[in-house]
Amino acid sequence: MGSLELGMAISLILFIWSTAGRKLKLKQGLPYFIPAAVLFPISWSLQFYFQSDLLLVFDVVRLLWIGTIIYLLFGYINERNLRVLAYAILTWNLMWLAEVVLHQQLNIIAEPTSWVIFIMAEFVLTLGLVFCLIQVITNPRVLKFEQQENSMPESLKDFIKVNLKKALQEEKIYRNSDLTVLKMAKQINVPVNDLTLYLNRILNKNFNQFIADYRIEECKILLTDPSSQGLNIEQIMLSVGFNSKSVFNTAFKNSTGKTPSEFRKSMIETKI
Repeated sequence: MGSLELGMAISLILFIWSTAGRKLKLKQGLPYFIPAAVLFPISWSLQFYFQSDLLLVFDVVRLLWIGTIIYLLFGYINERNLRVLAYAILTWNLMWLAEVVLHQQLNIIAEPTSWVIFIMAEFVLTLGLVFCLIQVITNPRVLKFEQQENSMPESLKDFIKVNLKKALQEEKIYRNSDLTVLKMAKQINVPVNDLTLYLNRILNKNFNQFIADYRIEECKILLTDPSSQGLNIEQIMLSVGFNSKSVFNTAFKNSTGKTPSEFRKSMIETKI
């Protein structure tokens, strides 16, 4: 009791925090939390009943929360301070799980080594929590999205708007498949926190959604452009910045209600 509950609580906070104000469906995150919420009390009850570490269910719960953090890191957590904390939690979970499996389950490592791993894991988590706490203390705006939006100067909003338009519409940086929010912030010369805030609270989108919209719009143009009819859909996908076919197909269908092939075919039939 103790560390796992803390990890679950922080993971849940991260999930709510990272999705606040965004157009996300609750079902996108629930599959990661419901199994853990069900398995944890079962695991704890069995451990209490048997007066020993019943590790199988306990480890499954740990794995579910590792999956949750990875899901959030790759999908929705763009703010730097949150990412540091999330990576600390992820590392802590992985090291803790390794210690349990290698020592208590497989007996591959001796108890002194397991203690070293355990202490290092707790140290990593502590550093992550301390870093996040320092950021909150030195910059209370980190936790106050509404206040940030209201306190963002109009001049800053206009600056970001103008430079985003130039970078995306004129320079078309969204075509870079390796584009990240940090790279885009550097491109338009604004702090990444301000850019993230602008996207999340002013435009009500996260970075991935924002960039995907630009890519999809150009893709639609290319699919209907007679001069691009010699390009197959995969070539068009790569040219606009997508590097994953599944991500591209999902984003395109969510935007248009059709697959790229269906969209191209319907546009050709319309013109005929």
